[in-house]
Amino acid sequence: MKKVLPRTFYAFVCVLLLSVSANANKPFFSSGSGVNPSIAKNKILSSTISVTAPADLAINTDPWFNTATNVVLGSPSFEKLNGVTYTVSNNAPSEFPIGTTKVTWTVSDNQGNTGTAIQNVLVTDMEKPYVERMGEISVVNDSGKCGAVVGLFLPYTFDNSGMPVSLTNNAPSYFPVGSTLIVWTATDVFGNSDTSTQLITVIDNEIPSIKISNVTAYTDPGKCGATVNLGTPIATDNCGVVSVTNNAPDFFSTGTTIVTWTVTDKVGYTNTTKQTVTVIDNEKPLMTAPATVTLKNTTGKCGALSSVLLAPAVTDNCGVASITNNAPALLPKGTTIVTWTATDLNGNTSSAAQMVVVRDAEAPVFSNVPADVTVACNTIPAIINPVVSDNCDISPQLSFNQTSTQVSSTSQAGHYNYIITRTWTAKDISGNTSTAKQVITVSDKTGPSLTVPANITVNNDMNKCGAVVKYPAATASDICGSPITISYSISSGSLFTTGTTAVTVTAKDVSGNTTTKSFTVQVNDTQKPVITAPADISLNVPFLTSTLTNLNLGLSVTSDNCGVASVTNNAPASFSVGTTKVTWTVTDKSGNISTDVQKITLTALISASGFKKNSVETDKSIIAQTTGDTERADDIKISVAPNPSSGYFTLLLQSKFDTPVTLKITDITGRIVEARSKLSANSSVQVGGNYRPGVYYAEMLQGLQHKVVQLIKVK
Repeated sequence: MKKVLPRTFYAFVCVLLLSVSANANKPFFSSGSGVNPSIAKNKILSSTISVTAPADLAINTDPWFNTATNVVLGSPSFEKLNGVTYTVSNNAPSEFPIGTTKVTWTVSDNQGNTGTAIQNVLVTDMEKPYVERMGEISVVNDSGKCGAVVGLFLPYTFDNSGMPVSLTNNAPSYFPVGSTLIVWTATDVFGNSDTSTQLITVIDNEIPSIKISNVTAYTDPGKCGATVNLGTPIATDNCGVVSVTNNAPDFFSTGTTIVTWTVTDKVGYTNTTKQTVTVIDNEKPLMTAPATVTLKNTTGKCGALSSVLLAPAVTDNCGVASITNNAPALLPKGTTIVTWTATDLNGNTSSAAQMVVVRDAEAPVFSNVPADVTVACNTIPAIINPVVSDNCDISPQLSFNQTSTQVSSTSQAGHYNYIITRTWTAKDISGNTSTAKQVITVSDKTGPSLTVPANITVNNDMNKCGAVVKYPAATASDICGSPITISYSISSGSLFTTGTTAVTVTAKDVSGNTTTKSFTVQVNDTQKPVITAPADISLNVPFLTSTLTNLNLGLSVTSDNCGVASVTNNAPASFSVGTTKVTWTVTDKSGNISTDVQKITLTALISASGFKKNSVETDKSIIAQTTGDTERADDIKISVAPNPSSGYFTLLLQSKFDTPVTLKITDITGRIVEARSKLSANSSVQVGGNYRPGVYYAEMLQGLQHKVVQLIKVK
């Protein structure tokens, strides 16, 4: 083991070397004593060093090995003297075997002194031996046995000591069906042991067996089946039977039932067998004797259909399959003996007799009976007898009767609208009777024949929008001879308006039937409308201005006997200096046309100062005209002062209505220079303070009415 020298040793060597260097010319030992002076200063060394070994050790072997390695032994202790060099060693092996190993520690110094000490190292084997983990073994049972003999393979074992290992198990000599867990135990020479388990499974590979005989039985009385004793099956198994069951019902119905028996052994194996259980029905159905029955003949037959017979009451333990009889399809009039036979679901039968009496209860039948009709007074049909037939009588008796509801008075509707009833009665040899009726409704639904006057065309009466027209009377007649009343939608001699008027003529008879026809009366409006154009206008235009736009021409006055449709004129968009003729045209509602002419004269001023007061007043009177209804010309009014003005104009707005008004100021070219809206209907407004000299127009608007006044701005 490598030892590290203490630092004091290296210090001592350095001092020694320095001393040698300083006394190089001096002898190392003095000639007198022969002793190293530095050693002489410490105690005298003995020939044996007292050494104490490290403490004894007890350790375990290395895993999977029979030795211990890398053992930390520690260090011995001993007294160390200054200036002495020591060497420490031991004889420890690199691997310590199992058991006790004595390690000798030796300490020696450079003076030839030594010392030893013993350290005991005990290595113990505490490691379990290894035993192989064996796989599961599965085998089937020995034939006929509830278990099996199983041959086991020995598991592999190993121990770190290399010594033999003892191996045992707790396996039984015979393994029962099911799973058995055995334990393998391995033990080494030092008593260490380990175990492993192995699962041994014995599988029961034999199914149980079961046998049973088939059974036949008859139905229990009144029952469609039987309670059957099935017997006891024989069931065996190698490991023993746990249960024997079946799916048999408590009560077996007639016929064949397959019962499945199931046997189950202790490990859950099952086996089945089939048992046939046959139940035979040998009980006949029970029939109640049917009572005598009387039937009416079937309609149209001289007998009764046997299908109407009601089957007698029949009961059976298993149910009735059918009830039949030997009756013919049509039972003849008179008495017939009918035999009923009942058959149950299993073929057992029983029978009984019934007396059936058939009587003729059907009255004769009419065919080709005249249908009920509604006819006019002149189309009443002749009497035609219907055909009579009977199920048992080839020639029934026939009689006839007729009644009517007509009244005698020709002025009443009942004379022309009434009902005729024709009745026929038939009787057969059995005394059965029947009747047939024809109802003839005489109804006057035809209106009179009416002739009206031809269409009439006339011109209007002077200054009237129509004409008084007289027309000839209409004529009428009626197919039933009924009195007739004639009425007109417009009486003759009435005033007919222009255009086409339809006159409706209605003829009505006593039954309320009417016939309506019409003719037309056309009145042509040939009278032209009358028109008076607005007054002629003469205006001065500003200096250097050759045209005037947006000129208010005023309103024409028109009239017509039937009303004016439109008034138009051919005025240009702008008027040039000079005289312009404007043609006003009025068209009435009938398309008649009249015209009148208005003259517009514009005079150009030589200079801007050429306005005269009288000319301004003339312009104002012309421009301040209303374009609305002439009858409402005074509803609104606009006044101005001063005019002309070199500063502001004060406009007084007046109206009969409270609706807000709008004010627009335009220059001579029609350009809007100022506009105000929602002004009070009766208020005053100042305008024009910053207007340039010239001519302006102030227009007041309220609803469809407006007024215009001319403003003259001077310097």
